[in-house]
Amino acid sequence: MKHIVMFSGGAASSVVAKMVADKYPNDTILLHTPTGAEHPDADRFREQVAKFIGLPITIEKASKTLWELVESRKDVPNNMFPYCSTELKLITKDRFVKRFEKRGEDFTEYLGLGVDEWRRIQKVWVRHQADNRKVEFPLMDAKLTGEDCKNIIREEWKICLPSPYQYLSHNNCIPCYKGGQSHWFKVWKYYRTEFDRAAKAERTTANNVFKEFSLDELSDKWSKEPEQMDLWGDMEGIPCMCSL
Repeated sequence: MKHIVMFSGGAASSVVAKMVADKYPNDTILLHTPTGAEHPDADRFREQVAKFIGLPITIEKASKTLWELVESRKDVPNNMFPYCSTELKLITKDRFVKRFEKRGEDFTEYLGLGVDEWRRIQKVWVRHQADNRKVEFPLMDAKLTGEDCKNIIREEWKICLPSPYQYLSHNNCIPCYKGGQSHWFKVWKYYRTEFDRAAKAERTTANNVFKEFSLDELSDKWSKEPEQMDLWGDMEGIPCMCSL
């Protein structure tokens, strides 16, 4: 029996990885599916956590990065149609686990969804039931939230969290095409290069991230309304990223 942890490199998946590896030290796989659009510090954090746990990272790549995918499709993802998540994460993960199924090897998947994400847990559980696959949510069982995981990593593991957490609520792609306006505002404010790249891609594709306006229009709006900085810029605060 193999125990496959979806190891994105965020705080939640890192704590799950430690929980599963402690229980199944010889049969745990830390599976990472890179998107090519993550902050460089995500790699540092992921490698440091894997070393702390004592296991290697298994990498399964999609054929394209996020930006290559957007360019090839001539269409930008959005919250209603997040094809990037499907192609870069779900399909890539399925390709990996199907190798076990073809060999007749039993496995369980583990996801870093906390007790505060029960709606997502329900959807994921139903999908795995339909595919006749086992999935577990150790954070939910332990009644841990994403913030609990950050505290564990900082205070107990003494590992510095990845820098995107300084401004964003996740350590995934920058930008995340599933994010709302507040997320895109923070990308515009703190990661302008990535925002401009997304805006440029939007100009050459068939649709926009938001139905009502383009990213260029949002950029113009935010530039002319500095009060938006106070409204959205510090919504999540700017915590210290390093261990205490």
